[in-house]
Amino acid sequence: MRASSVPRGPASRAGIEPTCNASRARRRVSRSRRRAGTHGSGKRVGVDADRPAQCPCGPHPGRCVTTHTRTVRATRSARATSTEAWAGATGGAVVRVMLAKFEEPRSVTDVLMPNRLRSALGIALAALCAGTALAGQTPAQTCESGKNKAAGAYAICRQQADAKYAITGDGAARTAALQRCADKFATKWAGLEARAIAAGGSCPSVGEQAAIQGFIDTQTAAVAAACAGTGQDGELQKGLARAYVDNGDGTITDTTTGLMWEKLSDDGSMHDKDDTFAWPGAFGEITALNGGGGFAGFTDWRLPNINELVTLSVYGALFPSIAPALDTACAPGCTVLTCSCTTQFAYWSSSTYELFPNLAWGVNTTDSYVNTFDKTFNQYYVRAVRGG
Repeated sequence: MRASSVPRGPASRAGIEPTCNASRARRRVSRSRRRAGTHGSGKRVGVDADRPAQCPCGPHPGRCVTTHTRTVRATRSARATSTEAWAGATGGAVVRVMLAKFEEPRSVTDVLMPNRLRSALGIALAALCAGTALAGQTPAQTCESGKNKAAGAYAICRQQADAKYAITGDGAARTAALQRCADKFATKWAGLEARAIAAGGSCPSVGEQAAIQGFIDTQTAAVAAACAGTGQDGELQKGLARAYVDNGDGTITDTTTGLMWEKLSDDGSMHDKDDTFAWPGAFGEITALNGGGGFAGFTDWRLPNINELVTLSVYGALFPSIAPALDTACAPGCTVLTCSCTTQFAYWSSSTYELFPNLAWGVNTTDSYVNTFDKTFNQYYVRAVRGG
């Protein structure tokens, strides 16, 4: 609407409630400009941020909206115009909202709340109020909320990977997708805990990411394997139950098989989870373990055969796909007396591949994949066993 068509009295344009009359709006704009000051270019150099909203006219004297415009030269043919609106309520509360648009120059009297501005102002005020309500969250509350969202997103990510696998049958793509889910989940979890500390607080609990991830892995795997009436392993789940006992001396006993396993650490000792060997070197590691009085009071440690090594696999889990007793509380500096570690990659067995004797069998603890590896070229991990 141009200046010549602006109503000069209490009447308003159809469908718009009267606010303040045009002359009052002009006076308010003029006063604002004098307080703020301008350059010769027309650019305004100050904004009266604390001016209270006073608008006694209109049907709601206790709550009203006043507006004024300021024009800043942008190009020869157009100007950038921002409308600063103040919404006041009984009690003196003042809210300031900036609504920017780019248009042809307009008269300062054409500011009587056109429909599009009324709608935009309502949306902006609603968003501002919502932000104010959330601003009172403590770092602990924000962290807890974020962890719940991250856990849900991780479960959905895994289910989407399994849903795609059900259609394509591409196992490699599924494994890669699940790994991406796990990586994203771990990064998000650590970020939430770090942000809580940076905000001067902390999460209600820390260090539980692996346990929650394992729980989600188990539950989502159960959903993916739902196959009632098919006779598949996911339905019947036959076989002996797994049971492990930590002996408190750096070893774990599988009470079902009777095998005693070496625990691995993250302390740089000979039990360190990151030590790798070619196949001949794996036997050298066993020799060292049995030397000097042995380990945990025993000197009959050996490299497990492939059948024994497979008994540690948990086919309903990933990253790692191994009995939880062998992957618990692993942290930098921990010893075999305080933790149990597993590196997610291939572990050697003592079994040679019949067809090609230069290869030996091994198990990848990432997904329990059983394969053969070159005895000389490949460098993999070792976990000793005894008994059986």
